Amino acid sequence: MRFSLLSILLFVTLITQAQLMDWGNPQKLASRNYYCKFIGFNNGGYYYLRCKKTDFRNDITIEKYSHGLTLLWSKAINNFRLNEVIQQVVLMQNKLLIISSEENFNTGLTELKTLALSFDGETGSEYSQLFQVKTSAFYDDDPADRFGIKLNQKKNILVVCYLTQGEKKHAVLNYNIFTESSVGIGSGGYAYANQTNQFFINEILVDNLTIYCLVSYNDIRKNTEEIYLHDLIAFNYNAQTFLRIPILLEGKIQSDLGLCLDTMHHMLKLAGFYSEKKSTSAAGVALYSLPLEEPEHYTVSYMPFPKELISKIIGERASEKTREMEDFVVNRVVPRSDGGLLLIAECFYIEKQPYNTYSSGIQGVPPQQSLLRNIYNYDEVLLFSLDSNAIMDWWQVITKNQNSINDDGYNLSIATLVKKDMIYVFFNLNYHNSNEIMEYSINSNGKMRNKILFKSTNYYIDFAPRQSRQIATGGMLMAMVKDRKFNLLKLTY
Repeated sequence: MRFSLLSILLFVTLITQAQLMDWGNPQKLASRNYYCKFIGFNNGGYYYLRCKKTDFRNDITIEKYSHGLTLLWSKAINNFRLNEVIQQVVLMQNKLLIISSEENFNTGLTELKTLALSFDGETGSEYSQLFQVKTSAFYDDDPADRFGIKLNQKKNILVVCYLTQGEKKHAVLNYNIFTESSVGIGSGGYAYANQTNQFFINEILVDNLTIYCLVSYNDIRKNTEEIYLHDLIAFNYNAQTFLRIPILLEGKIQSDLGLCLDTMHHMLKLAGFYSEKKSTSAAGVALYSLPLEEPEHYTVSYMPFPKELISKIIGERASEKTREMEDFVVNRVVPRSDGGLLLIAECFYIEKQPYNTYSSGIQGVPPQQSLLRNIYNYDEVLLFSLDSNAIMDWWQVITKNQNSINDDGYNLSIATLVKKDMIYVFFNLNYHNSNEIMEYSINSNGKMRNKILFKSTNYYIDFAPRQSRQIATGGMLMAMVKDRKFNLLKLTY
């Protein structure tokens, strides 16, 4: 009887931990569509961009897959004009919108416009102009980084935020709001007096009638490039009001932050790291809780990292007050039902490495050129479960060491799936001619286990972590390359 009971319990445990794997139909890779970018999903299926390069600026292909992962249609969107840059493709309630910008050198204006694409893959005949901006007024010189584009939760409102230089070259944070038919319904801006450099938008969140922009800028009063200030700018486009909320932790330097909406408690949550020294290092976690009705009246809690955690990351002598962890950035913030949250972070940094190239193909034979290459590094993953006062219920570290050269780290970083009682973390692990995809699982008590989700010594396999998405409570959609073919994989837990 006792053996039977143990058998039943073991069977139930295996069932609850098992996952289902649904594969799509493999497609041959072409040089024009090796890379992919996730657009979104609706009742009709899943939508992806495919492109030859990681920047997705031109020569893209839009694809729609059924919920059974069958390719329904593929639409090539070629470069339209020489000076045109595709900013983003968004999935709205009733259509896809291709959003592009084009610089007119004759007028000195940059135009932002949209082209509609039906869910059946039919392209509209004409562009709709959203607005124009004087090109010389943009804060960012890179055309691909000038606009922050976000939808509201109902996907029927389009918000575009961007930075310009105002009077005396101070920074101005602008917003424009449009319906699904590209009709403007609001615009405005907030000027930062005396702020002339190192200003950028971290994150945009749209809730009902309010746009929240988390911005960061160099603290010119301290005359140092290592300290940044953070503000939350709230635009209520119905009442046409602006609210600037400095995100401050008294006596500390606020480091990287993430943003999430806690609908159960009607709160906006910001979580991340703080430092005693500079904005690129971390000494502990900080949690800000902002009531949606009066976000300026927020509460803040913080907690230093446990000595054991710092020792695990940077060595046994980490107990010294001067020791902090470097280059950790927020990956995901998930609210808990009790008012706390899950904070997932990752060590990320870019190294610029000089190297020499020889146009003759022979070392030592001129001409020689000195160039720089970008090395993308994604290292340890940190997971924290925090209560509403930033007290840690538990923490975990996943050790990994990933790097790549001049590819934006496309196959690096992590994908995550968060359930009520479990967190799953996935990443590529490639070494010794073996290709592996790792899965780590952490339960609600912080107990962690790992296993190899896929392993191959016979063929190439990896996935695009940052283009994989949680599509249901226990569902994960992965964009895969398996045996040199593109495929979609749906995991169900």
